[in-house]
Amino acid sequence: MIKYSCKILAMVVFCLFFGCKRLNKEQLFVLKKSSETGLVFQNNLDETSDFNILNYPYYYNGGGVSIGDINNDGFPDIVESNSGTWNLYYRTRKK
Repeated sequence: MIKYSCKILAMVVFCLFFGCKRLNKEQLFVLKKSSETGLVFQNNLDETSDFNILNYPYYYNGGGVSIGDINNDGFPDIVESNSGTWNLYYRTRKK
């Protein structure tokens, strides 16, 4: 039984090691500075006795970022949501 389990474990390790490789070597994302993109966003939060990380565990997570064509002009728009009081909407335009 132990011999059989070792063979299965060896096969699983072999498949994981050699089966996980990147097929496409192109870079998917490029990190750019906010001075290049014009996008500035910070999730600044003010803690209170009622609204803090102990009472609300997802306090510092923020809302997130979404990209899509919101106004149907054919160009992607960016929406950034905050855990606090304000959200940002960036409308892109062609050059």
